[in-house]
Amino acid sequence: MLDLFARLDPGGAPLTSRGPFTRGYHAIGAMPGGAIVTSGYEDFEIEAVDERLQKRWSAYCERKDAREQPQVTGLGSGAIVAGNSGARTVCSGGPKGSKNERSYVPPRTTGVFVTRLLDGGKIAWMKGSPVEGTFGGLAVSPIGRIALGVNTSTQAQVQVLDTDGKELFTARFTPERGETARIAALAINTAGSMVVAGDFEGALDAAGTRLVALGRDVFVARLAPDGALLWARRFGDQENQSAKGVAFDGAGGVVVMGSEAIRQSGDRSIEDWFVLDLLP
Repeated sequence: MLDLFARLDPGGAPLTSRGPFTRGYHAIGAMPGGAIVTSGYEDFEIEAVDERLQKRWSAYCERKDAREQPQVTGLGSGAIVAGNSGARTVCSGGPKGSKNERSYVPPRTTGVFVTRLLDGGKIAWMKGSPVEGTFGGLAVSPIGRIALGVNTSTQAQVQVLDTDGKELFTARFTPERGETARIAALAINTAGSMVVAGDFEGALDAAGTRLVALGRDVFVARLAPDGALLWARRFGDQENQSAKGVAFDGAGGVVVMGSEAIRQSGDRSIEDWFVLDLLP
């Protein structure tokens, strides 16, 4: 649980802080002049704070049968929130019980939701994924593109939306011979180019490029702003690797974080973390 929320200067010195928080697990996303914070699990609050960490506005959501924390990131003076919806998710454009609350319910069969909140907490739109699956990550570009990762029983895919929630394209990562693939994290740069990190077994059709794993390996794919594949790479050995995060660095390269499960004697195993820095 996050008990203290602090703002630091470029040198790491504290500028201001706020807390403790009592609603449970928190996720944080940046926005101009402040931050977006979610707190809670099945029912969770979305709160925008200013540079002094004081509340600007809030909204409230309820989910059924969902345990994972939703992911949040800023978009202008508003926010994009996405995650697993379970049976359904209902979000209100204001604090719980407010007179101005307005609820949105995505399709009950998708399992993944994404919603855009405007400044003040008003909900612009809310959507469910067009396929049944589990949440595989969220990324938003400064130009407003929204990338949503969805992992299904037969493939992993990235759905890219505009700021009105309209689908621009979908990139698919399909395993062969009944194996599995999972998207773990996404990132978008200022030009709208996207990088996807995940893991897979067997052979994988990564948006048109075939990759073959030695064990359970990590894959990284970079897409152009129009969704065309620029390159796809596999990393791993005969152990089990898992992707955890991905980002663009300041030089235009890609940084990937993950872990490797190394089997010891008997049933014992250890987890070794790694970071890959891929050149542009």
